[in-house]
Amino acid sequence: MKLNFKFEGVGLLNRKFGKLEDAVSGKATEDDALKQAKVIAEDARSRAPLGPTGNLKRSLLARLLDKKGDNPRAALAGVDRKIAPHARLVEYGGTRPRKSKKGKVLHSKKTGEFFGKVVAPMPAHPFFRPAVDAHKEGISGNIKKRIGRC
Repeated sequence: MKLNFKFEGVGLLNRKFGKLEDAVSGKATEDDALKQAKVIAEDARSRAPLGPTGNLKRSLLARLLDKKGDNPRAALAGVDRKIAPHARLVEYGGTRPRKSKKGKVLHSKKTGEFFGKVVAPMPAHPFFRPAVDAHKEGISGNIKKRIGRC
């Protein structure tokens, strides 16, 4: 038994896929992704507590990652851990008091003195996850709009 098939609309399908590829690749996509990352970083900056140095707020950034192959670069909103290594403790908190092995916990760069012997538990003060959650729908909406134009 011999079966014959006729495919119609393959040309239209190829054109649609071409439009879809154009919509999700290139500089415009990178610009949109960076714009959304900046919105998240700015919102997280507004939610972050202001410490004595301001390093936590200053450490929040938005950047495009390095290009890999033909794909558009991904955008990242995050914390520069070199500026604010304590960001994780602020976001999630600390659960138990810790004693220093050497009896010296805090160090003042200005005076060169050590002070304190115990690090107390720290309550969580989420600032980054709420910023991401607040803008999640907007980000997915932008992607849907871009794809929907195809």
